[in-house]
Amino acid sequence: MELEKDLKIQYDGLESEISKFRKWAIFLAFMAFIPFPIAAIFNFIVFDSFLTLADFGGYIGGVASPFGAISGILFVYVAFLGQRQQLLYTQQEIRINQIELRDTRKEIEGQKEQLILQNKQFQIQSFESTFFNLLTHFRNSGPVDMLKKTYILLFADFNQIGLKIEPDGYGGHISSRRPDADQILAKQEFFFRTIRNLDNVEYSNVKNSLNQLLSILGHIFSIKNIPNNHLNTLILNIPKEELYVLFYIFIYNPEAFLPPQRKHLEIFFLELPQSYYHHPSHYFWLDRE
Repeated sequence: MELEKDLKIQYDGLESEISKFRKWAIFLAFMAFIPFPIAAIFNFIVFDSFLTLADFGGYIGGVASPFGAISGILFVYVAFLGQRQQLLYTQQEIRINQIELRDTRKEIEGQKEQLILQNKQFQIQSFESTFFNLLTHFRNSGPVDMLKKTYILLFADFNQIGLKIEPDGYGGHISSRRPDADQILAKQEFFFRTIRNLDNVEYSNVKNSLNQLLSILGHIFSIKNIPNNHLNTLILNIPKEELYVLFYIFIYNPEAFLPPQRKHLEIFFLELPQSYYHHPSHYFWLDRE
């Protein structure tokens, strides 16, 4: 605003000077023209004989030339002032364009922030919709009673073999020692034997249920910077027997999962409260450094 006011003052000042010097230039140009009719009057009316060219030139040079020269200088100066005025007008136009550009930039930034917010809201809505659709499908992934019975049998088998291999960990003493290689191999062998003893329907139900659970975990960790409590929601919807079986498979046979799935399961079990583990020692089987 201050710059625009200053430019306007300068513009008005130049306009006043241009008007003043233009009037002086026109006046002096008129004064330079007056000797011509005077010389003609004296040449044809007053004097009986014509003036010589030397006399006429001397008269014109002595009287008209100074006025004409000053008038020409003033016209040049008026043109110079006009150029300065045009420059100020250009500066004012540039200033106006800068202001409009700044306002346009602010408007674009506002629209950009609005688009980012809308995109984030859309991501959250899409994330929420997909998550709950997957969760609903997970709940209805198979015959509930049959699936629960299968998981209970699997968990009982895993737990029995765990008692045989790690009696100290299940005898009332909390053990934070993760199973060593021999124990893991023994339990992997038992795991495969247990899976093979399932009939086709039971195996299909277990596989389908675990795959859907892994899909939900993959979806939860697919979008960053979206605050959510979906892990807690998922935990509340997983039967404890299925949770225990999934943990046993993750510990004793991690090769059964793809690398991204292993990463998601590791984060999931690290976030899992200790109270959700079948035995307190299981909480320390993961690397929590």
